[in-house]
Amino acid sequence: MKTLSCAAALALALGAPDAAAQGLTRLRYQYAAGQRARYVTRTTQTLPGGAAPVVVTGSHEVETLRVRPDGAADQRLRIVRLDIAGEGVPEAMRSRAASAFAGVTLEFTQDARGAITARRTVGSVPAELRPVLDDMVASLDQMGAILPAAPVAVGAAWHDARTFHVLPGGGLDMNVDVTYTLRQVRGAGPAQTALLGVSMTLSTPPGANVRGVRVNGSGSATGEASVELGRGCMGRGHTAGSLRVQMNVGGRAIDLESAFTHDMTPEAPTARAPGPAARPQPRRAPAP
Repeated sequence: MKTLSCAAALALALGAPDAAAQGLTRLRYQYAAGQRARYVTRTTQTLPGGAAPVVVTGSHEVETLRVRPDGAADQRLRIVRLDIAGEGVPEAMRSRAASAFAGVTLEFTQDARGAITARRTVGSVPAELRPVLDDMVASLDQMGAILPAAPVAVGAAWHDARTFHVLPGGGLDMNVDVTYTLRQVRGAGPAQTALLGVSMTLSTPPGANVRGVRVNGSGSATGEASVELGRGCMGRGHTAGSLRVQMNVGGRAIDLESAFTHDMTPEAPTARAPGPAARPQPRRAPAP
């Protein structure tokens, strides 16, 4: 019986078309030690009551430190700059945030599908900044796209569930159910890139509260993300959505709605300055 099962399995394996023949692609990040990618980010959030939106801009750099035998990579992320602007943001807070975050470094391990395992901050961190940085470390998964376990064809969809922090320091968490759709795969080798459609459904965990106030939140977002598979990093990304938060304070029902957009754009690699021109060498007379 065992021999028959093995023979049947072999026959099926030989007779079934392979993934390539079916137009399937195995999506994986191909990391390379020493690879660096730098990004500019911009997040805009409109606030209830007609107030001017809060705009957070910044840039960060991701370096691949080493590639492990299983295809995972040890990565280092360094915040280059961060700026928070808006009518309700005091200049002192804006200046403090800019100086506190510049140079902050995080390290993490990312597998070939994009899932992040070990993560930590590097160097000393001011006590007042620790809750915010802890949230950043926990939310590193938001910066990339999780790739499917099995090979997929254009048009295929897969899901990922995660939690992200709306307010730093454990103020408010949102559960996010993400659906990715493969729109296109182009290039090969180091130039291989996948374009993904992104759709999110947001909801607060059961019993969520902010400073003792029960909160019920829901929302949605859509966008797209480019994954530079051959370089082992994310490309350009854009997301836009809305969020509704309901709460009851002192017997009064409060209903808050806001909209947000987020953009991440890779910076072009800095071109090396040309070296000094080589001096002409005197011509030597041919040996007699």
